[in-house]
Amino acid sequence: MKILHKADLDLNLVAVFDALIREQSVTRAADELGMSQSAMSHALKRLRSFFDDPLFVKTGEDMKPTPRASALAQSVLSVMGTIRSDLLVNTRFDAAKAKRVFSLCMTDMGELVFLPPLINAIRQQAPNCSILTVQLPPKQIFGALESGNIDLAIGSLHAIPSGLFQQQLFTHPFVTIVNRRNRRIGPELTERIQGDPYC
Repeated sequence: MKILHKADLDLNLVAVFDALIREQSVTRAADELGMSQSAMSHALKRLRSFFDDPLFVKTGEDMKPTPRASALAQSVLSVMGTIRSDLLVNTRFDAAKAKRVFSLCMTDMGELVFLPPLINAIRQQAPNCSILTVQLPPKQIFGALESGNIDLAIGSLHAIPSGLFQQQLFTHPFVTIVNRRNRRIGPELTERIQGDPYC
């Protein structure tokens, strides 16, 4: 049990090793685990540091296991196979039977747009579940996601840290309206960045 308490070992890396040994590609392994390619590369770097071995080396278009990785492969595949067959099969989410609160971080506009259809879906598919919405300063959102204090954040988020999954839902244009008699505005409007890099 000593290995479980070693600070450098994250047991999530076992799943990363498993995907890499089977896919032999950082891109395909990342897709399988729902991770970004940069997050997968970071996880591989941590694995290499922990085992003090390159583990997977680039050969053509594939990542071939080193002798050290090949020696570890059977144990890792066996562990992950047991998890999939004995543990995960009995822990799949059943919306109709689930009883929990989903904590979502969103703005007032997000509540206006997303909450009505979400509430309808919850009532129909997960009648024993409920939704709690919170609003957090942008700097606190990523920490709240990583800690599990919130389940999902919906909004315009920038500089997502590696290890967090993101998906674009839609794009939204901005429209500027000014009075034609406003003499401070010339014949055309131009972008003006005033300190905020996201303006």
